[in-house]
Amino acid sequence: MLHIGVMMSDYKFTIERKKQTVKTVLELSYQHGAPNVSTNMIAQQLGITQPALYKHFKNKQEIWEEVATSIAKEISKNIATINGEKLQANTALKRLVLSHLELLRKAPALPEIMMLRKKNNEHSTFQKIIQDSMKDFHSALAQEVKRAVKEGEFDCNLCAKDASSLIRGLVQSLILRMLIERNLDILSKNGERLLDLLLSGFTKTGKKQ
Repeated sequence: MLHIGVMMSDYKFTIERKKQTVKTVLELSYQHGAPNVSTNMIAQQLGITQPALYKHFKNKQEIWEEVATSIAKEISKNIATINGEKLQANTALKRLVLSHLELLRKAPALPEIMMLRKKNNEHSTFQKIIQDSMKDFHSALAQEVKRAVKEGEFDCNLCAKDASSLIRGLVQSLILRMLIERNLDILSKNGERLLDLLLSGFTKTGKKQ
């Protein structure tokens, strides 16, 4: 029993260390730029040595894969949570967008990493994992727009593809402002207000939802 207890304790420590590493990598990437983040910087920020860091990760690419997988899980979790709550389409759509903005607020380095053109192997892998998750997010947006049209919340002539593109454009414009001004509060202060304004244009009357 003691041996099992030790194994469980080691497992929990590893999980916690990986969570701390993910948070640290994202913070350092936002501060210094993802290409400039080294394992030495990560270890120093965590208050450990590089050998101690490599007890949990085989190499730097595995660290980035852990970061990407963690974010991808959050995106999937947000979609699943909203799908499971049986909300009205318009409400579900708002919750989906706002939860994504909150995720970006917690991981503000994500947009810059996704825009990297000259990337090494770990960044390439990172982008592929996140891109796959973002496809699910975009699909969920389109699905809720279609449902809102079908249920009469949005105008029956509304093109779901165009509406989804406009919502994505709003998110991207907020991200761009956040990156230029280096102000994370832009996402939370302006996100809901501008989203409400946009969605009001999708309704039959143009009334705010």
